[in-house]
Amino acid sequence: MIKYLKGVAASKGIVTGPCKIITSLSDLSKIKKGDILVTSMTIPDYLPAMSICSAIITDEGGLLCHAAIVSREFNIPCIVATKR
Repeated sequence: MIKYLKGVAASKGIVTGPCKIITSLSDLSKIKKGDILVTSMTIPDYLPAMSICSAIITDEGGLLCHAAIVSREFNIPCIVATKR
């Protein structure tokens, strides 16, 4: 079990909440308001879940990736490039 992830801060902030690991579009139904969304990368289909989560963590991406841009628009913390 991974306890810590290290990556690039794409949108700053501090939150706590349950982490939900998303591996497919069908997993998006797991996300509840305030959860931390953890996934390899995001795509536009993830927007409904991204709009209710409290933070986003992705394995891939950089400061201009989809997750980074959306998280800044939603004003929620985002860490990218964890290489989990």
